[in-house]
Amino acid sequence: MVKEHTLATYVKALRMRSGISSKDLAARLGRASSFVSQIENNRNKSPKYETAYDMLKILGVEEKDIESKLQAFNIYSPEYYDAQLRQFEEYQEHEAERAEELANDPEYQEHMAKQDANREDQERQEFFKNNGNKEYWGESPSGVWFNWFDKDDMEKQIKEIKVTLDSLANTPVNDNVKIIGNMNALITKMREDKELFDFFSSLFSEDYSVVQQHKREKIIKEINKIVRDGF
Repeated sequence: MVKEHTLATYVKALRMRSGISSKDLAARLGRASSFVSQIENNRNKSPKYETAYDMLKILGVEEKDIESKLQAFNIYSPEYYDAQLRQFEEYQEHEAERAEELANDPEYQEHMAKQDANREDQERQEFFKNNGNKEYWGESPSGVWFNWFDKDDMEKQIKEIKVTLDSLANTPVNDNVKIIGNMNALITKMREDKELFDFFSSLFSEDYSVVQQHKREKIIKEINKIVRDGF
């Protein structure tokens, strides 16, 4: 029995056993005299299926076994490729039909939405468990972009902000009214505007309370100029 290591060794072993010279075999295949030697020297690893089939047939391999022998060396018949293509096309068609069915299935869509929400919640909880108060950037299930922080810490900061805003509201002078009105407009709109959120996030990425007074005045001057130019 001839061992099947590579096409080169397999063909050479078959030919030696049959007593046919490489040139004679090439001639019977209607190919150049060097054709068989190129296969046996591993310079031609993928001859055409029809030629390889005829070659094994001449070398005494039973026809019922030839196709499987060639497939072992990654040499496939046109019929094999056609069958694989049909199978792939049928699979794609089935998947498309299934996707359409699921897209029109309210129960499935509700199930997937719950799965997504649960996964986001689990990831968020796992993040807080592993990272404490570290910042996490993401998108909420409602589609609003924001930064996740430790819930207790954030609630504490919100209460402090509310105390300050209540104080401004209880003293409704012109500057206080502007502060509250402009903050409300910016915060409300940024919930639906990712670019505006990015601007707001960048604006408050620094602690302006530590900036020296003359630098604050310079910042305000530049902002006022940019806003006036924008209008």
